[in-house]
Amino acid sequence: MPQTPHLPPELLEHIIHFSIRAGSLKEALRLRLQGDFKTLVEQNMFRTRFLDDSVRALRAQGPAFGEPDLGFLKRYLAFCVNAGHEVTT
Repeated sequence: MPQTPHLPPELLEHIIHFSIRAGSLKEALRLRLQGDFKTLVEQNMFRTRFLDDSVRALRAQGPAFGEPDLGFLKRYLAFCVNAGHEVTT
Protein backbone atom coordinates (compact mmCIF):
# COMPACT_ATOMS: atom_id res chain seq x y z
CA MET A 1 0.00 0.00 0.00
CA PRO A 2 1.42 3.40 -0.92
CA GLN A 3 2.38 5.71 1.89
CA THR A 4 1.13 9.28 2.11
CA PRO A 5 3.92 11.58 0.93
CA HIS A 6 5.52 13.72 3.59
CA LEU A 7 4.14 17.01 2.32
CA PRO A 8 2.52 19.88 4.15
CA PRO A 9 -1.24 19.22 4.43
CA GLU A 10 -2.08 22.37 2.44
CA LEU A 11 0.07 21.24 -0.49
CA LEU A 12 -1.35 17.71 -0.38
CA GLU A 13 -4.89 19.16 -0.45
CA HIS A 14 -4.03 21.20 -3.55
CA ILE A 15 -2.57 18.14 -5.27
CA ILE A 16 -5.71 16.12 -4.47
CA HIS A 17 -7.94 18.99 -5.64
CA PHE A 18 -6.25 19.28 -9.04
CA SER A 19 -5.97 15.51 -9.44
CA ILE A 20 -9.73 15.22 -9.06
CA ARG A 21 -10.47 18.10 -11.44
CA ALA A 22 -8.06 16.83 -14.10
CA GLY A 23 -9.75 13.45 -14.38
CA SER A 24 -13.18 11.96 -14.62
CA LEU A 25 -15.56 10.96 -11.84
CA LYS A 26 -14.43 7.36 -12.27
CA GLU A 27 -10.78 8.36 -11.76
CA ALA A 28 -11.69 10.42 -8.69
CA LEU A 29 -13.51 7.44 -7.21
CA ARG A 30 -10.48 5.24 -7.92
CA LEU A 31 -8.22 7.74 -6.16
CA ARG A 32 -10.63 7.55 -3.23
CA LEU A 33 -9.90 3.81 -2.99
CA GLN A 34 -6.29 4.53 -2.04
CA GLY A 35 -6.53 4.08 1.73
CA ASP A 36 -4.31 7.02 2.65
CA PHE A 37 -6.22 9.43 0.41
CA LYS A 38 -9.83 8.41 1.07
CA THR A 39 -10.62 11.12 3.61
CA LEU A 40 -8.85 13.87 1.66
CA VAL A 41 -10.54 12.91 -1.60
CA GLU A 42 -14.01 12.67 -0.06
CA GLN A 43 -13.63 15.98 1.81
CA ASN A 44 -12.51 17.70 -1.37
CA MET A 45 -15.28 16.20 -3.50
CA PHE A 46 -17.89 17.19 -0.92
CA ARG A 47 -16.55 20.67 -0.14
CA THR A 48 -16.22 21.69 -3.80
CA ARG A 49 -19.55 20.03 -4.75
CA PHE A 50 -17.78 18.02 -7.45
CA LEU A 51 -20.54 15.42 -7.37
CA ASP A 52 -23.49 17.74 -7.99
CA ASP A 53 -23.48 17.05 -11.72
CA SER A 54 -23.09 13.32 -11.14
CA VAL A 55 -25.77 12.70 -8.50
CA ARG A 56 -28.52 12.12 -11.05
CA ALA A 57 -26.32 9.77 -13.06
CA LEU A 58 -25.31 7.83 -9.95
CA ARG A 59 -28.91 7.48 -8.78
CA ALA A 60 -30.11 6.45 -12.26
CA GLN A 61 -27.99 3.29 -12.08
CA GLY A 62 -30.67 1.83 -9.82
CA PRO A 63 -30.32 -1.81 -8.76
CA ALA A 64 -26.88 -2.16 -10.34
CA PHE A 65 -25.62 0.40 -7.85
CA GLY A 66 -23.23 -1.36 -5.44
CA GLU A 67 -23.56 -1.09 -1.68
CA PRO A 68 -20.29 0.85 -1.11
CA ASP A 69 -21.27 3.33 -3.83
CA LEU A 70 -24.70 3.80 -2.31
CA GLY A 71 -23.11 4.49 1.07
CA PHE A 72 -20.85 7.09 -0.50
CA LEU A 73 -23.80 8.77 -2.20
CA LYS A 74 -25.70 8.81 1.10
CA ARG A 75 -22.74 10.47 2.86
CA TYR A 76 -22.58 13.10 0.12
CA LEU A 77 -26.30 13.86 0.27
CA ALA A 78 -26.13 14.05 4.09
CA PHE A 79 -23.22 16.48 3.77
CA CYS A 80 -25.25 18.65 1.37
CA VAL A 81 -28.27 18.68 3.68
CA ASN A 82 -26.18 19.53 6.74
CA ALA A 83 -24.34 22.28 4.88
CA GLY A 84 -27.59 23.74 3.56
CA HIS A 85 -26.75 23.06 -0.10
CA GLU A 86 -29.58 22.42 -2.50
CA VAL A 87 -29.19 19.26 -4.57
CA THR A 88 -31.71 18.61 -7.31
CA THR A 89 -32.24 14.98 -8.17
